Amino acid sequence: MYKALYAYLVRYGRLTIPGVGILVVERQAAVMDFTTRTAEPASYRIALQHSGETGSETASHRLFGWLAGALNIHQREAVIRFNDFVFDLKKKLRDGAKIRWADVGTLSTGLAGEIRFESAVRAFQPETAVPAERIIREQSEHTVRVGEEEKTSTEMKELLAPAIVQRSPWLLIAGILLLLTLLFTGWHLSQHGLTPSAVGDQSAAPLKITPVTYEAIPAR
Repeated sequence: MYKALYAYLVRYGRLTIPGVGILVVERQAAVMDFTTRTAEPASYRIALQHSGETGSETASHRLFGWLAGALNIHQREAVIRFNDFVFDLKKKLRDGAKIRWADVGTLSTGLAGEIRFESAVRAFQPETAVPAERIIREQSEHTVRVGEEEKTSTEMKELLAPAIVQRSPWLLIAGILLLLTLLFTGWHLSQHGLTPSAVGDQSAAPLKITPVTYEAIPAR
Protein backbone atom coordinates (compact mmCIF):
# COMPACT_ATOMS: atom_id res chain seq x y z
CA MET A 1 0.00 0.00 0.00
CA TYR A 2 2.84 2.44 0.83
CA LYS A 3 4.45 2.04 -2.59
CA ALA A 4 1.14 2.46 -4.43
CA LEU A 5 0.28 5.61 -2.47
CA TYR A 6 3.77 7.04 -3.06
CA ALA A 7 3.35 6.49 -6.80
CA TYR A 8 0.01 8.29 -6.65
CA LEU A 9 1.56 11.19 -4.72
CA VAL A 10 4.33 11.61 -7.28
CA ARG A 11 1.86 11.33 -10.17
CA TYR A 12 -0.71 13.87 -8.93
CA GLY A 13 1.33 15.86 -6.39
CA ARG A 14 -1.30 15.51 -3.65
CA LEU A 15 -2.45 12.68 -1.36
CA THR A 16 -5.22 13.03 1.23
CA ILE A 17 -5.05 10.83 4.32
CA PRO A 18 -8.21 11.41 6.43
CA GLY A 19 -7.43 12.24 10.07
CA VAL A 20 -3.73 12.76 9.33
CA GLY A 21 -3.45 15.49 6.73
CA ILE A 22 -2.65 16.07 3.09
CA LEU A 23 0.75 15.24 1.67
CA VAL A 24 1.71 17.78 -0.98
CA VAL A 25 4.64 17.86 -3.39
CA GLU A 26 5.89 21.44 -3.39
CA ARG A 27 7.88 22.78 -6.32
CA GLN A 28 10.58 25.35 -5.75
CA ALA A 29 11.59 27.59 -8.64
CA ALA A 30 14.88 27.29 -10.46
CA VAL A 31 17.79 29.28 -9.02
CA MET A 32 20.45 31.20 -10.95
CA ASP A 33 24.02 30.63 -9.75
CA PHE A 34 26.02 33.60 -11.07
CA THR A 35 29.33 32.32 -9.71
CA THR A 36 29.26 29.17 -11.86
CA ARG A 37 27.06 30.69 -14.58
CA THR A 38 24.56 27.87 -14.35
CA ALA A 39 20.83 27.63 -13.72
CA GLU A 40 19.97 25.11 -11.04
CA PRO A 41 16.81 23.17 -11.97
CA ALA A 42 13.56 23.36 -10.07
CA SER A 43 13.57 21.31 -6.86
CA TYR A 44 10.78 19.48 -5.06
CA ARG A 45 9.97 18.61 -1.46
CA ILE A 46 7.09 16.88 0.32
CA ALA A 47 5.13 18.71 3.02
CA LEU A 48 2.19 17.80 5.26
CA GLN A 49 -0.75 20.17 5.45
CA HIS A 50 -3.32 19.75 8.23
CA SER A 51 -7.07 20.09 8.03
CA GLY A 52 -6.96 23.57 9.53
CA GLU A 53 -4.97 24.75 6.51
CA THR A 54 -6.71 22.85 3.73
CA GLY A 55 -10.26 22.18 4.90
CA SER A 56 -11.85 18.74 5.12
CA GLU A 57 -9.66 15.70 4.49
CA THR A 58 -11.59 13.33 2.24
CA ALA A 59 -9.99 10.86 -0.15
CA SER A 60 -11.07 11.33 -3.75
CA HIS A 61 -12.64 8.78 -6.08
CA ARG A 62 -9.61 9.20 -8.35
CA LEU A 63 -7.44 7.73 -5.56
CA PHE A 64 -9.60 4.61 -5.30
CA GLY A 65 -9.54 4.11 -9.03
CA TRP A 66 -5.77 4.48 -9.02
CA LEU A 67 -5.36 1.93 -6.22
CA ALA A 68 -7.67 -0.53 -7.97
CA GLY A 69 -5.52 -0.35 -11.09
CA ALA A 70 -2.19 -0.41 -9.25
CA LEU A 71 -3.14 -3.35 -7.00
CA ASN A 72 -5.22 -5.09 -9.69
CA ILE A 73 -8.31 -5.30 -7.48
CA HIS A 74 -11.90 -4.07 -7.63
CA GLN A 75 -12.50 -0.44 -6.68
CA ARG A 76 -14.67 -1.46 -3.69
CA GLU A 77 -11.83 -3.59 -2.42
CA ALA A 78 -9.48 -0.65 -2.93
CA VAL A 79 -11.70 1.52 -0.68
CA ILE A 80 -11.66 -1.14 2.07
CA ARG A 81 -7.89 -1.57 1.92
CA PHE A 82 -7.28 2.15 1.99
CA ASN A 83 -9.58 2.63 5.02
CA ASP A 84 -7.78 -0.20 6.82
CA PHE A 85 -4.45 1.41 6.01
CA VAL A 86 -5.59 4.77 7.43
CA PHE A 87 -7.04 3.16 10.58
CA ASP A 88 -3.81 1.24 11.26
CA LEU A 89 -1.69 4.36 10.56
CA LYS A 90 -3.61 6.53 13.04
CA LYS A 91 -3.56 3.80 15.70
CA LYS A 92 0.22 3.53 15.51
CA LEU A 93 0.58 7.29 15.76
CA ARG A 94 -1.68 7.43 18.84
CA ASP A 95 0.46 4.74 20.45
CA GLY A 96 3.53 6.95 20.02
CA ALA A 97 5.14 5.03 17.18
CA LYS A 98 7.20 6.69 14.46
CA ILE A 99 6.18 5.67 10.99
CA ARG A 100 8.97 5.86 8.44
CA TRP A 101 7.54 5.98 4.94
CA ALA A 102 10.19 5.21 2.34
CA ASP A 103 10.87 8.13 -0.04
CA VAL A 104 8.19 10.22 1.70
CA GLY A 105 9.15 10.99 5.30
CA THR A 106 8.57 10.21 8.97
CA LEU A 107 5.22 10.64 10.74
CA SER A 108 5.03 11.02 14.51
CA THR A 109 2.83 12.51 17.26
CA GLY A 110 3.90 15.53 19.30
CA LEU A 111 3.37 16.17 22.99
CA ALA A 112 0.14 18.06 22.32
CA GLY A 113 -1.21 15.25 20.15
CA GLU A 114 -0.46 17.00 16.85
CA ILE A 115 0.88 14.97 13.95
CA ARG A 116 4.37 15.91 12.87
CA PHE A 117 6.00 15.19 9.56
CA GLU A 118 9.65 15.26 8.53
CA SER A 119 10.31 14.97 4.84
CA ALA A 120 12.68 12.15 3.93
CA VAL A 121 13.75 14.03 0.81
CA ARG A 122 14.51 17.63 1.66
CA ALA A 123 14.86 18.55 -1.98
CA PHE A 124 15.24 16.27 -4.95
CA GLN A 125 16.07 17.45 -8.44
CA PRO A 126 14.96 15.26 -11.34
CA GLU A 127 16.54 17.71 -13.73
CA THR A 128 20.14 18.78 -14.21
CA ALA A 129 21.74 22.21 -14.16
CA VAL A 130 22.20 23.96 -17.49
CA PRO A 131 24.70 26.65 -18.55
CA ALA A 132 23.32 30.18 -18.31
CA GLU A 133 25.24 32.72 -20.38
CA ARG A 134 24.08 36.27 -20.84
CA ILE A 135 23.60 37.03 -24.53
CA ILE A 136 23.94 40.62 -25.71
CA ARG A 137 22.63 41.29 -29.18
CA GLU A 138 24.27 44.52 -30.22
CA GLN A 139 22.54 44.71 -33.61
CA SER A 140 19.05 43.87 -32.36
CA GLU A 141 16.49 46.54 -33.14
CA HIS A 142 13.79 47.67 -30.75
CA THR A 143 11.29 50.50 -30.50
CA VAL A 144 12.03 53.62 -28.44
CA ARG A 145 9.38 56.18 -27.53
CA VAL A 146 10.55 59.77 -28.02
CA GLY A 147 7.92 62.27 -26.92
CA GLU A 148 4.77 61.44 -28.87
CA GLU A 149 6.59 59.48 -31.53
CA GLU A 150 8.06 56.01 -31.73
CA LYS A 151 11.42 55.47 -33.36
CA THR A 152 13.57 52.41 -33.84
CA SER A 153 16.92 52.07 -32.10
CA THR A 154 18.64 52.34 -35.49
CA GLU A 155 16.96 55.69 -36.19
CA MET A 156 17.94 57.00 -32.76
CA LYS A 157 21.58 56.02 -33.32
CA GLU A 158 21.56 57.96 -36.58
CA LEU A 159 19.99 61.01 -34.91
CA LEU A 160 22.38 61.02 -31.98
CA ALA A 161 25.50 60.31 -34.04
CA PRO A 162 27.75 63.42 -34.55
CA ALA A 163 27.40 64.98 -37.97
CA ILE A 164 30.34 64.39 -40.29
CA VAL A 165 31.53 67.65 -41.92
CA GLN A 166 32.56 67.22 -45.54
CA ARG A 167 35.69 69.29 -46.11
CA SER A 168 36.53 70.62 -49.59
CA PRO A 169 39.95 69.48 -50.99
CA TRP A 170 40.59 73.08 -52.18
CA LEU A 171 40.65 74.25 -48.58
CA LEU A 172 43.40 71.75 -47.87
CA ILE A 173 45.43 72.92 -50.89
CA ALA A 174 45.00 76.58 -49.91
CA GLY A 175 46.14 75.78 -46.38
CA ILE A 176 49.27 74.02 -47.68
CA LEU A 177 50.14 76.98 -49.95
CA LEU A 178 49.69 79.41 -47.07
CA LEU A 179 51.94 77.34 -44.87
CA LEU A 180 54.64 77.19 -47.57
CA THR A 181 54.41 80.98 -48.01
CA LEU A 182 54.87 81.59 -44.32
CA LEU A 183 57.81 79.21 -44.18
CA PHE A 184 59.50 80.92 -47.14
CA THR A 185 58.92 84.38 -45.67
CA GLY A 186 60.40 83.30 -42.38
CA TRP A 187 63.46 81.81 -44.08
CA HIS A 188 63.98 84.95 -46.18
CA LEU A 189 63.83 87.22 -43.15
CA SER A 190 66.25 85.04 -41.24
CA GLN A 191 68.77 85.27 -44.07
CA HIS A 192 68.54 89.02 -44.97
CA GLY A 193 66.94 90.67 -41.97
CA LEU A 194 64.21 93.28 -41.99
CA THR A 195 65.86 96.28 -43.91
CA PRO A 196 64.68 98.49 -46.76
CA SER A 197 67.30 96.92 -48.99
CA ALA A 198 66.06 93.46 -48.06
CA VAL A 199 62.49 94.17 -48.92
CA GLY A 200 63.00 96.70 -51.77
CA ASP A 201 64.81 96.69 -55.13
CA GLN A 202 68.59 96.87 -54.53
CA SER A 203 69.54 98.03 -58.08
CA ALA A 204 70.53 101.79 -58.47
CA ALA A 205 68.09 103.91 -60.40
CA PRO A 206 69.75 106.01 -63.24
CA LEU A 207 69.82 109.84 -62.83
CA LYS A 208 67.62 111.51 -65.43
CA ILE A 209 68.36 115.19 -66.37
CA THR A 210 65.41 117.18 -67.65
CA PRO A 211 66.35 119.78 -70.36
CA VAL A 212 65.54 123.50 -69.82
CA THR A 213 62.33 124.50 -71.57
CA TYR A 214 62.24 128.22 -70.73
CA GLU A 215 64.39 131.40 -71.43
CA ALA A 216 65.07 134.31 -69.02
CA ILE A 217 64.30 137.84 -70.43
CA PRO A 218 66.54 140.71 -69.10
CA ALA A 219 64.79 143.64 -67.41
CA ARG A 220 64.68 147.08 -69.15
